[in-house]
Amino acid sequence: MANTVVGLYNRLEDAQNAVSELVSAGFPREDISMVAADTEGKFKTYVGGSDEGADAIATGAGVGAAVGGLGGLLVGIGALAIPGIGPVLAAGPLASALIGAGVGAATGGLLGALVDAGIPEEEANVYAEGVRRGGTLIKVTTSADRVDEANRIIERFNPIDIDQRATTWRSENWSRFDPDATPYTQTDFERERSRFGEEVGMRADYDEFDPLFRTHYQTTYGTTGRAYEDFQPAYFYGSDLAGNPQYRNMTWEQVEMDARRSWEREHQDTLWDDIKDAVREGWMRVTGQL
Repeated sequence: MANTVVGLYNRLEDAQNAVSELVSAGFPREDISMVAADTEGKFKTYVGGSDEGADAIATGAGVGAAVGGLGGLLVGIGALAIPGIGPVLAAGPLASALIGAGVGAATGGLLGALVDAGIPEEEANVYAEGVRRGGTLIKVTTSADRVDEANRIIERFNPIDIDQRATTWRSENWSRFDPDATPYTQTDFERERSRFGEEVGMRADYDEFDPLFRTHYQTTYGTTGRAYEDFQPAYFYGSDLAGNPQYRNMTWEQVEMDARRSWEREHQDTLWDDIKDAVREGWMRVTGQL
């Protein structure tokens, strides 16, 4: 029986990191969906083949790098519009459902697609509203024996506390996602996020360290014949560990045993000794020990 795991993120880059980790852990690309609010329509620049988008992706610039990375990870990525939300970037089975016959304004677009995917209607309303308010949704379909693993990966990249959001919205008389509502603007997105500021910035901005990680890859793994993307999840993992309060004020030597156990549990197809230098680099850079 298929099971569904869902996460919602403030930042597209965090969602990209989660997707990269899921794919690295062996979750099939065709079982992973994403929907990201795009009120300014800027994401389609990076999936529409324009020169401007190609240049931004090539230079690793901001959101362009994230969209470019997702394009290499997810199936059927593209830009479309959803009732009540407006422009979105979507990929995977959810994207197929959203552009297919029968899921339109009458059924609520994203809400209908989520319910059809097996998410209870009450939860689907909350997730659809989360996207409407600027979030990026990741959905993974997997077997029962891998649900916990998928949840651990999604939780690793600073997802929104959706229960907290729903409680706050309901206290303000929100009850369900409305496909006829006016889509949020970018200013609305920023205002919404500022209300929950404690959820923002809890982990290091990976983009800040990416150039250093790429340099480390060149000197450490450049002769292995493997691409940077093969080691990227390990750099993600190390940098994320550095932001975990559980390991605050610890040295790498104190953390390494836990790091190895967790990695080997979730990445049985990748030997720790092959990537441990990348994990250590992620940890050391973010903690300032280098």
